[in-house]
Amino acid sequence: MTTDFLIDMEIDGVLVSRAVSVKYAEDLEDARTLEKQEIERRFWENEKVAWYAFTEHDVPVTSVKNIRWLASHMHSYDLEVSERMGIFERIAKALDGNSEEKLPVPLRELDDKYAQEPGAHLQYFRHLAAQHAFLWDIHGTLHTKLKARDIELSEYWLNQEANYVHAK
Repeated sequence: MTTDFLIDMEIDGVLVSRAVSVKYAEDLEDARTLEKQEIERRFWENEKVAWYAFTEHDVPVTSVKNIRWLASHMHSYDLEVSERMGIFERIAKALDGNSEEKLPVPLRELDDKYAQEPGAHLQYFRHLAAQHAFLWDIHGTLHTKLKARDIELSEYWLNQEANYVHAK
């Protein structure tokens, strides 16, 4: 038997561990699976580590949709530093000036201003958001409802300390 995740984190200066078992909800209807889960739970209890069972029902639908919307764009570009920072700053400025607009509006204006194909800046936004340049409550706001005011700029990107993930 194995535990899917053992997470170590610091909370108020104290190192705390959490054990997580990931299963499909339907698998938890199987008696043998439940028996193994109970053995795993008791093991971690004996180790004084909090144990959690996690299923697909524990992930909000909004989160899943937003992550899917972003994930496919993580490696869609391989931008050099000056190009990615220029695009980041351009989008950040457009968002700041259009706080009440839905996200596509200022991005479409950038496409026009920079003579780009329609949707180019939306694709850049998705790529940079997947790289954590642009942040929002992905658990509470679906990407189709995003307004410019909902989006925060990453301090790491603003300070040019981001770890950019290059395309493979």
